[in-house]
Amino acid sequence: MSSSRLSFAFFTMTFITILYSETGSATLASTVTLTTTVAQIVCGIFLPGLTKLYSSKAILYFSQISQLIIFILLVIFFNLDLSNFTIVLLFVLNFFLGLFYAATNPIKNAIVPRIIENNVLVRANTFLATSDQTLLLIGWTLGGVLIAKLGDTILLMISFVLLTISLISLKLTNIPSDTRSLKKSKRYAVFYKTWTVLFPHPKLRTITLMDITHGFGGTVWIGAVTLAFVTEVYNLGESWWGYINAAYFTGTILGGLFIWKVANRIQNNYIKAILISSFSLAILTISYGIIPISFIGLVLVVIMGPFFQLMSISTRSYIQQEIEKEELASVFASRATLNQIIFSISIFLIGLIVDLFGAQFAYMFSGALLFISTIIGTWSFKSARIDSGKNMQKEVNT
Repeated sequence: MSSSRLSFAFFTMTFITILYSETGSATLASTVTLTTTVAQIVCGIFLPGLTKLYSSKAILYFSQISQLIIFILLVIFFNLDLSNFTIVLLFVLNFFLGLFYAATNPIKNAIVPRIIENNVLVRANTFLATSDQTLLLIGWTLGGVLIAKLGDTILLMISFVLLTISLISLKLTNIPSDTRSLKKSKRYAVFYKTWTVLFPHPKLRTITLMDITHGFGGTVWIGAVTLAFVTEVYNLGESWWGYINAAYFTGTILGGLFIWKVANRIQNNYIKAILISSFSLAILTISYGIIPISFIGLVLVVIMGPFFQLMSISTRSYIQQEIEKEELASVFASRATLNQIIFSISIFLIGLIVDLFGAQFAYMFSGALLFISTIIGTWSFKSARIDSGKNMQKEVNT
């Protein structure tokens, strides 16, 4: 299913390129990404409830087939004259494409522990994360070159083939059913109740609190803030913005290879891995903000990559191990939506901080938030362990 991510990256770049070349409007072209973001949030609102009504496999099938149909319609409209009406239709179709695409990743994360044994869970998640990062690196770095060399029509055809490959691979994968039968009276109530799953479970509540803090801190790595930092602090041009992005992807890919090697050590130490990666990212982010030397900045970003991967893979594996398999799809869907909402809010807040205090302060502020996240995690996991021990002791006494 990683091929669908590459397909979506190619399509987004093609859509933006066509719109900009035909209309000359940067605002209209940037609205493509905004439409996709809104679609992802809307999908996340309904997806947790849908996971209670339909099996993960059924949702994935419907999502992939719907994307193929919408893709065909988009290609047809791309070959028409771009009138105002056509552009509106393209954005409507792009919204629905983003809507169905957004369902893929949370459901995939829920399916992994159903088809993979616990003793190889870290390696499976590492492989998926690294392949995703590699394909995204290829998509966002080669997309522009491919459009220039092959043309937008050929790149759209490549995107369609990649999406078809994703659907075929899904068909060939044996996914156990996780359908739940619910009474009609409970089917609508489930849409409201699924949002409570992130907080009652003590350890999952800790992960959620850390997600929220990390979400507000991690927004400093969006393109606008990175570009502002490069120009304000390094006094360099836009090309270094690209180098920073390349350094990040390089670090995450190298991090994935490293985690694959030490997977057995991480397997039974998820909490320790989460806290170490959070603390290390805090130190590295503050260092990046303080040191005004571009080469050192590149090195720091590469070093951050493995810790980003360690944080992401350990958190995902921990949730897959701690939460009942029947609840995983709902948990991952709710978590993805919460993170997307936080990201959307924090874009505005971090932009305000950059305007008021500068890009350098924004990175130091981000590092401080990561420190707070580490403290929250350390205290909360310790409290959850104590409470768990007390409950076990009560059961022994009774």
